Amino acid sequence: MSRERIVSASRLVPEGCWTTYGTISEIVYGHLNGARTVGNVIRADARTDSSHRTLKIGGEVSSDWRGDGGGPEECVRRLRREGVWDDSRDRARADRFVDAAELRRLGA
Repeated sequence: MSRERIVSASRLVPEGCWTTYGTISEIVYGHLNGARTVGNVIRADARTDSSHRTLKIGGEVSSDWRGDGGGPEECVRRLRREGVWDDSRDRARADRFVDAAELRRLGA
């Protein structure tokens, strides 16, 4: 049940935006303590459509990130393509962050 909720919530992040493992944990479990589980589930799911939009706190890409096409460098490539990546800060743009309240409005 949690696995499906994690994947569903992560897929709600719109193109051009990002969220954190902790935010998805807050949606699914009601607290931030499930962030590691969220990361493991999303990595195992490795969907090309949205897995790159869920990141570590502060917009950093996990060194464990895996998806179709490669590792962390593939995640950054996808985020750049969507206008989310800030090369000067080496992280996702803060103004593109989607919080738990917004994910709930989107249907989480």
